[in-house]
Amino acid sequence: MRKILISTANAEENRIAVLDNEVLTDYLSVIAGQEDRKLSVFAGVIEEIETSINACFVNIGDSGKKGFLQFADIAEECLPPGEGTIAERLEPGMRILVQIIKDSRSEKGPLLSSRIKLSSNNLVLMPRERNAKPLSISHSATPSERQRLMETEGLADLPEGHAIIIRSNGLDQTGEELVRQKGNLLEFWGQINQFFDQAKGPQLIYENLNIVNICLTEYHSFATDAIICDSSETLEDIKGYIKLMKAAEPATLRLVEPGEPIFDERILRQLDALQARKVKLKSGGEIVIDTTEALVAIDINSKRSRSQKNIEETALNTNIEAATEICLQLRLRNLAGQVVIDFIDMKSKENQQSLIRHIDREFRRDRASITIGEMSKFGLLELTRQNIGRPLHEAHSSVCSHCDGTGRSPQTLSLALEILDRIKEMAFNRKPRVIYAEMPLEPAIYLLNDKRQDLELFRSNNGVEVIIIPSTVLKGRDLNIRTERNARRPDDLDKKNNGNIVPPYLAANNGREAAIAAITNQKALETMHRNDPAAQQQAPASDTPTAPNNSGMLTGISNFLSGLIKKDGEEQPQQAAAPASKPARRRGGGNVRRTRSRGGRNRGGNAAKQGEGGGNQQRKRTRPPRPQAKQSASGSTEGGEQGSSSAASQQPAKKPAPAATQQQERPSSSSSDSN
Repeated sequence: MRKILISTANAEENRIAVLDNEVLTDYLSVIAGQEDRKLSVFAGVIEEIETSINACFVNIGDSGKKGFLQFADIAEECLPPGEGTIAERLEPGMRILVQIIKDSRSEKGPLLSSRIKLSSNNLVLMPRERNAKPLSISHSATPSERQRLMETEGLADLPEGHAIIIRSNGLDQTGEELVRQKGNLLEFWGQINQFFDQAKGPQLIYENLNIVNICLTEYHSFATDAIICDSSETLEDIKGYIKLMKAAEPATLRLVEPGEPIFDERILRQLDALQARKVKLKSGGEIVIDTTEALVAIDINSKRSRSQKNIEETALNTNIEAATEICLQLRLRNLAGQVVIDFIDMKSKENQQSLIRHIDREFRRDRASITIGEMSKFGLLELTRQNIGRPLHEAHSSVCSHCDGTGRSPQTLSLALEILDRIKEMAFNRKPRVIYAEMPLEPAIYLLNDKRQDLELFRSNNGVEVIIIPSTVLKGRDLNIRTERNARRPDDLDKKNNGNIVPPYLAANNGREAAIAAITNQKALETMHRNDPAAQQQAPASDTPTAPNNSGMLTGISNFLSGLIKKDGEEQPQQAAAPASKPARRRGGGNVRRTRSRGGRNRGGNAAKQGEGGGNQQRKRTRPPRPQAKQSASGSTEGGEQGSSSAASQQPAKKPAPAATQQQERPSSSSSDSN
């Protein structure tokens, strides 16, 4: 049973699936914005003529992409009358009617031809073929069918320079129906010429993108038993097309039931297998399909296929099963170009010829033109398949960002060591001060953990700082390395990019990831500059506020008092100023009220305490003297004179103090009296 399923419910993608006994035999997927414009007709304008490649570039209004038109594809009807070569008869700015025979890909423009072909579900009209036969019949026709069609009256009556081909779908049609469709195609060709004469510049005249037209023209035939669709509009279009073209009406033409999916689980599994690299065979073997830009390589593995008695029969049966599946996969995936198949080696020439005949029979169902070569002594078979549309993998997938289309991702260990070698090479050649290396997460984590000692040793030996920047955006072998001859200090990082040593696309975000990266690298820089003498000399002053230093005022007061002492001809020992600390607790005397006094009284009070407190004099000799400038700065001994005099009044009279002590007391009292 042959069924055609048409899915147009989703505007983003239209799909056609052809099933023979629930086995997927043909598949077409049209994605919005990626339609294949093959066979579309344009009114173009020649802009450039390149005699070196025997071609010219034609503007068809295709968003800046110029079509490529070879001289061999220019019909005689398109050239102005005269003598000379095609290049001499062409001129820039000349209008020409062209048709797309291969749609544009990536940066390449579409491939054009001026030899127009108009097709219906049974016939193909070629109005610009002077050298072709007026009537051609499909190669799948039997001798009796061929004889009947050649004798059909009025079928070969065509204007001069026109030719017609009867497709395989039209072999069962009557002669009257074929003559009627021929007249419709000739009328359609006249309408295209009329629109071309009215066009004043590049313009689209006919676009072959109707999914219903494609379905009934390319896939529908008398063998179709059912057509099922999921859109009422599509169903009405199919009915109108069948009535207009008098095509074969299937036994079943209906919509899917409410809630019923148009593709069941069995069909979905077959559709998913079209994206796989390996295809399993029923015998236990498998085929591996690898595609490039213009080459398809297919390998056949026997695996567990052990059903025959000897190795020769096993190889033949496995190769025949694989050949059937390969013909199906090439048709479903729409793979074209040069195809190389590596079959299992067979020594028998008869088996090799039997395999080639089987492949030829399987390819007869393919709408594309296929040329099969001979099998080489190494078991390789070469063939070519015509490109009739966009490959399925290009429309439904993109190149992997991890492996860049190779199918293999680099190991973390090898990639990390490769990056480390690249860093060492740049440090040796460029002599930088800092190297910033941005890389994927896996190698970055490996370098920061397992190669931390190597990085530290490399920095100490070469004087080069290496900053590893993990990135969630980079994949595979992506690597961004930047060098600087002068290291950026933390204060410079605060001025630029808020201290972030991250890529611009991460620094621009205010999210959590950018903040974490900034903090991590800021700490890394401070740690690297901690023991660097050059960094300590160039490090700017910290912006953290500190307590005011009063050592300058205390030094001035001490110098003033020293000057007074020197005027009297007496010497006073210098005491070193100490940094500010907590005031020393008074050990002698009771609770004494502290009063605010000047430095002179403070100095004198301390001296009096030292002179009058004779009981503690022996103990103070064994300890280092306390810094007096510190006590003056903190104000802890400002009431020293009062406290000393109070303590002296409570103690009994003792021997007079030494001369050095009296000399220290004398200026204190004079300073106090003067105040």
